[in-house]
Amino acid sequence: MQGGAPDGDGSLCFLSFSTNQPTACRARKVTAPVRVTHPFYPLFGQEIAFVERRVHWGDDLLFYRDHRGYVTSLPTRWTSLQDEEPFLVVSDGRSHFRVTDLIDLVSLIAEIQSALRTLGGRNKL
Repeated sequence: MQGGAPDGDGSLCFLSFSTNQPTACRARKVTAPVRVTHPFYPLFGQEIAFVERRVHWGDDLLFYRDHRGYVTSLPTRWTSLQDEEPFLVVSDGRSHFRVTDLIDLVSLIAEIQSALRTLGGRNKL
């Protein structure tokens, strides 16, 4: 099974089960400084030494050099390379949580409560 899909910059990413084809799209050129934008990441607000951006196991990752010079990665969505989420733009800082994150939290709490009931616990969250 082979095919190509556009990658935003006009290049093609090949979709294939063969090891002869590339498994990630070529990194786009970055000319501006890259900042960490995730509020809970330890490097929040800092510029990082960008190395490359690539897709690895379905995750869009940004690889950079840490303060010791080692190459490490973080999700591109946690950096200034990712466009701002529409929710964050509209909320203008009035909310610390996205609706999807709150829905996920409700599901997690329900799972925990169900597990506690199954174990016979009487604790309520």
